[in-house]
Amino acid sequence: MMEIRRLLAIALVTIGIAVSALVSCEQASHRLNSHASEVAVGDTEASVIDRLGLPDVRESAESKPYLEYATSPCFGPCSTRLWWKSPFLSSVEAWSVEFDRNGKVLSTAHWVSP
Repeated sequence: MMEIRRLLAIALVTIGIAVSALVSCEQASHRLNSHASEVAVGDTEASVIDRLGLPDVRESAESKPYLEYATSPCFGPCSTRLWWKSPFLSSVEAWSVEFDRNGKVLSTAHWVSP
């Protein structure tokens, strides 16, 4: 009987940790989505990073294109494209912001893979 209680306690703790991790990742994803929707054309790169945090990937017009989500590389007038991946489903969801040569936002995108 003690062994069953012990196994049940371990199972409950394990489930609790898993649920906490999922909730934490979902909150981070929701925060990214919410803050990304506040980014406006003309915002500075610094203000976007302040809002969204450090990007996971920095792509420039001169670098190798980051095509995990996008179908085309960053090119004129895009000078830099920053990427934030979902903390829970990094290969399924991401947000990107494109900047011109002056570091001003040109466009934003929310990428979701089917």
